[in-house]
Amino acid sequence: MTKKLISLKLENFVLHEKSIIDLNKNEPYCITGENRDNKGMDSNGTGKSLLLDAIPWGLYGQTIRGGAADRVIGSSKPWCMVQQVWADNERQI
Repeated sequence: MTKKLISLKLENFVLHEKSIIDLNKNEPYCITGENRDNKGMDSNGTGKSLLLDAIPWGLYGQTIRGGAADRVIGSSKPWCMVQQVWADNERQI
């Protein structure tokens, strides 16, 4: 059985105040960013890698870089949320 991540929703997860990513299309994705605080940094520090950190944090409570528990809570609220929807063939998990 192949499992596929079909959507990811982040709220107050480090830099992401609210992000919803629909991965349900059968096509490649390009993740880009714009650093509005420091234009010289291009897309560095915009939260692209945090999208990948959110997946294991939502499943196991730890990011791939070792960030756990309250270390991922952003500054806008005292909590954060990661919601994932996976598909196992035709069934959503």
